[in-house]
Amino acid sequence: MKKKTIIAICTAVPVAALAAFWYRRCHRTYSAQ
Repeated sequence: MKKKTIIAICTAVPVAALAAFWYRRCHRTYSAQ
């Protein structure tokens, strides 16, 4: 594997996880209201 690919994966995975977490959290808040 190329270094760029590894770097891309290492950056994309945490960002995607954070995005999903915040999306769910916001969705829950709006659903509760």
